Amino acid sequence: TGCKSEKYMLFQIFAICEGDIDLICKRYTSLTWYEEWFFFFEFMYGRTFTKWWSASKTYGPTVKHLMRVFRFKLALVRRARERWPKFVSFEEDIELRKPKWNAKYSERPGVEKMLVVMWDMTGIDAYKFSSAEDQRDTYSKYYAGNKFKGGIGTQLCGYGVTWELWTGHCSDSTYHEESGYLQ
Repeated sequence: TGCKSEKYMLFQIFAICEGDIDLICKRYTSLTWYEEWFFFFEFMYGRTFTKWWSASKTYGPTVKHLMRVFRFKLALVRRARERWPKFVSFEEDIELRKPKWNAKYSERPGVEKMLVVMWDMTGIDAYKFSSAEDQRDTYSKYYAGNKFKGGIGTQLCGYGVTWELWTGHCSDSTYHEESGYLQ
């Protein structure tokens, strides 16, 4: 399921639904709420099922019903991700970071406030697509292969930040200029 343990999976479900038991237990098929979540994580992380027909054969409900379950759970995950802050606030960053960073970056007269985020790009392996256009879009000269690129960063307090996933063909400079995280 992509989860380390059943306990971790249940914690993740609880966090995604903000502890709302009605939302956790909402069902769209004859499966139990637990089985629907289990299916979602299995399919989401591609551990056991990568094809809808094989999931339908194993779990019972039709492909149409499993797709409905998957879309609903995915919408909950997206909603949860949008609720969580993308960055720690300037005040929280100052409060949580090590004293050595405060000496270098804290507020001083005549010095502008600075929320420091150290950024880098990450290359995530992509399948070798059969379409020539898709291969061109995902091919990265830097990595010499088909990749997706995403922005990753860390704030001085240790808070990890991730940003949008783009095709590997774009340069790091283009990603930094156009992705919008520098606003």
